[in-house]
Amino acid sequence: DLAAFIDDEIKKYTDDGSMQEIAEKYGVQEALVK
Repeated sequence: DLAAFIDDEIKKYTDDGSMQEIAEKYGVQEALVK
């Protein structure tokens, strides 16, 4: 499931400080605001 995959990716990138980078890559700024 794509949403679950992206959620897992967000968790990984949040941990390593690349949250903004992943937001731009996937266009999911709204998801990151949760």
